[in-house]
Amino acid sequence: MKIAIFQMNIEWQEPEKNMDAVRNWLQNIGNDIDIVVLPEMFNTGFSMTPEVDAEDMNGATVKWLISVAKLYGVAVVTSVAIRDKGVYFNRMMFVTPEGHIQWYDKRHLFRMGEENQHYMSGDKRVIVNYKGCRFLLQVCYDLRFPVWSRNRNDYDAIIYVANWPEVRNAAWEILLKARAVENSCFVIGANRTGKDLKVNYIGNSMIINYKGDIISTNTFDYVVADIDLNKQYLFREKFPVHLDCDEFRLV
Repeated sequence: MKIAIFQMNIEWQEPEKNMDAVRNWLQNIGNDIDIVVLPEMFNTGFSMTPEVDAEDMNGATVKWLISVAKLYGVAVVTSVAIRDKGVYFNRMMFVTPEGHIQWYDKRHLFRMGEENQHYMSGDKRVIVNYKGCRFLLQVCYDLRFPVWSRNRNDYDAIIYVANWPEVRNAAWEILLKARAVENSCFVIGANRTGKDLKVNYIGNSMIINYKGDIISTNTFDYVVADIDLNKQYLFREKFPVHLDCDEFRLV
């Protein structure tokens, strides 16, 4: 399965410009990609004004995600500020070419950026089965909380979409590798580039295998790699760390 990450420079609160940038990029990546991953809040940037930026699930951005997934024959994964039943969520969506959407509401809200004051926290882990691969959906700050992403032998890969600042780039790389190693799984980390109102971003998106090796090819604006589940299954058979994991229960 081939996965491509567009580590885009998000235009602040300019949905149309950001959607145009994604569309232009999709036109040039070829037709052998299975999944496209975009950064967190790809259409607006990491905005703390959801009353201005949020849409509902019938809004223009969600409709656009459905249309491009169908047009280019790829699954599209990203997050968007969503208004649902009078509250706001940082909602990560996995959109298939058939127009099916599964979503995950970000569990850990970034209090240092006051995200917890503007959005509602999700309470459900979400795993998407696509083309025989089981993907755990996670958003940015979730990366720092390993219990929430603990592999219970129920997924094969984690996808993180993020707006992770340059100043904490070392933590980004260390934690992505740690999640891959401790869970014996592939990890896909999609980050943005450029600058929003205050923060610099350098991308450093990557795809990591179950041993903690970066397997992706990194170009200026995108990252791409093939993930081979058969090799992962063989590794887990020969090195079955999961059989000795501690039991736990989320409360």
